[in-house]
Amino acid sequence: MKVRRLLPVALLGVSLALTPAAATAAPPTDTDHGAAVEVAPSGGDDTSLLQQRIDEAAARGIGVRLRPGARYITSKELVLPPGLKAFDGEGALVEAHVGVPKGSDAANVFRFKAQSKGIILTEVRIDLKGSAARTRAVLAPWVSDTTISHLTITNLKFRGIDVVADDGPVDKVSIHDNVVHGAAGWDETEGVVGIAVTSHPEPDPFTGYPAPAYMRFRETGTVLPPRNKTSRITIVDNKVDTTYYGISLSGATDCLIARNVTTTNVRNLSIQDGSSRNRVRSNDFHDSTSAAIHVAYGSSDNLVEHNRIRTGRGKGGEALLQAYHNSTGNVFKKNRVEAHGSRVPRWFLYVATGSHNTVFHDNTLIGKASHAVAAAESIWDQRSATSAGLNPNPYSYSGRPTIHQGTGKEVLFAGGHGDLRGITFTENTFATEGQPFYLGAEVTYGPADKAPAVGNIVDIHISGNKLRSPGPTPIIEHRGQLDGVGQASISHRR
Repeated sequence: MKVRRLLPVALLGVSLALTPAAATAAPPTDTDHGAAVEVAPSGGDDTSLLQQRIDEAAARGIGVRLRPGARYITSKELVLPPGLKAFDGEGALVEAHVGVPKGSDAANVFRFKAQSKGIILTEVRIDLKGSAARTRAVLAPWVSDTTISHLTITNLKFRGIDVVADDGPVDKVSIHDNVVHGAAGWDETEGVVGIAVTSHPEPDPFTGYPAPAYMRFRETGTVLPPRNKTSRITIVDNKVDTTYYGISLSGATDCLIARNVTTTNVRNLSIQDGSSRNRVRSNDFHDSTSAAIHVAYGSSDNLVEHNRIRTGRGKGGEALLQAYHNSTGNVFKKNRVEAHGSRVPRWFLYVATGSHNTVFHDNTLIGKASHAVAAAESIWDQRSATSAGLNPNPYSYSGRPTIHQGTGKEVLFAGGHGDLRGITFTENTFATEGQPFYLGAEVTYGPADKAPAVGNIVDIHISGNKLRSPGPTPIIEHRGQLDGVGQASISHRR
């Protein structure tokens, strides 16, 4: 038998306290899977045979093993029930031809049964070309002590590996050494996610609307916590390309994201919706068209360090490293960020809208940004951003009308309900072209012009940065002003 490197879920509780290199002990081999039912392909539809063998193995507390390099055809999802020890594909191909069942919103190739524990899914090649567009390769709801590893997923048009905590908590899941390819030539990448970990919030009046998190924050300035705890997920040594989100955390805490390579996605890593205390280190995030690492909607105290980021595909949208919408205490340090060519991002480093105490420290920035290299803005309001003698405003997110994510219509106010406090830019290296710093302290009439607010920038700290091209004004400061609201202020911490 061949020896493979698996990250045992028993080590997950330790890995968060260690560097990625120290988070592995003596790794088990495939002999640790124990006894297994071996399944040969039938030459036709293998769904019933595979499910029968899976159920038999689960009843006996053993695993299932496919024939190395063989080809299996499935037409319905394969359910991995409690009691199953492992599903070891041995490198076999599962050619999925699954459709969305009546009454469901998506299909699955593999589905862990809810409340399963201790199952390993490994060494399977999954081809989704013959399946419905809304097909997950793997769905893992309400699971614990679970390993998903060494899968190769091709022709993805929806979700690759989808770990979900809507019906119950998720704890200690290891997702490692997987390869996920989005479908070549598939233009509808929105909604396509390579690896997703999700815990939705409880329903509220905004639930069911398009872009509920955006609408909730714009209208009320609030972010809902996740419904169920989703924690201690390790996502390491994976490769993802050609999706919307390469890796997505939504409502996930205390996770480790390390040594992954994600390329040619819209956003390479998304951390949203109350995803806090996660560690993102030593990843390669390349050729995103929007943010490389996006932190938003109440996602706080995340550490983003030692990542390598490069793009030549920026469409002028968003920043390569960014935090906004009540995402506080995030630290971005010792990352190398590059943008080259004619398609560049708006900013390299960006923070806004209630994301207090964000730190950008000792990052190396190379290339060009269209708006400013680094920016901080308190409120997104076009009338304020273009007030007080700065019209047009080429540095601000709100220098032009923005699009309401729920309605698709232009709006003057897009979010932010008060001050932005305690932002730090220190000892970063700017080997860049463009305006080094922009600070936008703005005011607003609020949603429907009924909730006026002043957004001062308070105690911002900028020091020790090395600027190759400082220009005549290294820091441009804008203090927005509107009749009946007043003017915002900026104060610096020395």
